[in-house]
Amino acid sequence: YNMPIEYSGIIDEHMTVCKGVGVFDVSHMGQFFIEGEGAKELLQYVTTNNVDALENGKAQYSCLPNEDGGIVDDLIVYKMENNKYFQCN
Repeated sequence: YNMPIEYSGIIDEHMTVCKGVGVFDVSHMGQFFIEGEGAKELLQYVTTNNVDALENGKAQYSCLPNEDGGIVDDLIVYKMENNKYFQCN
């Protein structure tokens, strides 16, 4: 792969992804399994997107807000199956 570490700017990066493909390596990020009764309710409480909208095998980009409405970190929530989720942030 000939992927640049840094593009010449955010617009160049955006256009490259829109016209070609974008790949983001998440192997360096925190990885958590959240499962069991109440897993969906926990994620619904601590993330900003509607976890109810997820189907099994699908993911959504979201974020973890702080008490003041700011953002602590962005994250991806994957719904593996009912009551089993994978969170990467």
